[in-house]
Amino acid sequence: MKSIQSKTNCKLDIGSKSSQYSIYDYHYDDIKKLNSIPSNVSNIYISTDDGTEYLHTLISASQSVTMLVGCRTFKYGLPVPLRYLQLDYNFDEPLLYLEDDSNQEIPPGVLPDLLRTITLYSYPYEIPQGVLPKSLHTINLYSYQYDILPGALPNGLRKLSLYHYHNEIQLNLLPNSLRTINLYSYQHEIRPCVLPNGVLEFNLHSHEYDIRPGVLPDGLQKITIIKYKHEIQPGVLPSSLKILFVDEIFPETMRYHLEVLEFKKHIMPQIPSNIKIDKLKLTAELGKSVISLPSGVKSINFFMDLSNSKDKIIDFGGVVEITTAHIDHVH
Repeated sequence: MKSIQSKTNCKLDIGSKSSQYSIYDYHYDDIKKLNSIPSNVSNIYISTDDGTEYLHTLISASQSVTMLVGCRTFKYGLPVPLRYLQLDYNFDEPLLYLEDDSNQEIPPGVLPDLLRTITLYSYPYEIPQGVLPKSLHTINLYSYQYDILPGALPNGLRKLSLYHYHNEIQLNLLPNSLRTINLYSYQHEIRPCVLPNGVLEFNLHSHEYDIRPGVLPDGLQKITIIKYKHEIQPGVLPSSLKILFVDEIFPETMRYHLEVLEFKKHIMPQIPSNIKIDKLKLTAELGKSVISLPSGVKSINFFMDLSNSKDKIIDFGGVVEITTAHIDHVH
């Protein structure tokens, strides 16, 4: 117990049925055995609905908790130092409260001023303007069914992730402060100028529409495209791009100089010669010992099993530009 008490930034698990208790410093099945939140606990993980009122009253009084996962209610307040908040999947309270039969916005301070990240799962209410604190840097919305209202996203927001968002993102809706945008199963065509000019990283998963020229901002540096069924047409990718990750072979029309190219596939694909790459990362099954590479590759990182390679020797096909080769997980 002394060793735990001397630790800082401890993890407290409440009600988890998992056997992986070793990843937590404290674990409680019976909430009533917990008299207060230990002062060295920074992260709390809640997996039970038992004793919600008692537990959240203790949490709201804590001066050390900065991360709360599985929050069940706002009724008893949140700890002032809170930086990361993840609501329970079944969270069912509006960001409004009822008083004298009238809707009123949540008063300042219910969502702490220091909050940096919030995650909402299937949140069943519209998020009003001005409710999310200006301190937020990251918002994760899963299956949010309402339109995102103008002004609802804080002006200082840096990262936005939308999972299964079925409404169209309107022009001038996203804050110019955004640097990273993740869209998963977004069901509308992305119109030009929807993504702010300041975005540096864009991740697009399971998108059914073509990406048109003018959609990706000119300053974009990194893009990930997963489960995309269309060819990337000329003029779509900005010249500022430094890192491109895709799960399909590049079309021959693409000609770009990439600082880093990473492939993650079951079988290593043929890399087209019209792409100049400084650093190549490969996580794939190597079925042959000769790898054909485009000219200009200077550094290669292998994260793969070479046991199926007959000669156990990698021949780079006479490419002499390579200055660094790093191989991990070779059997």
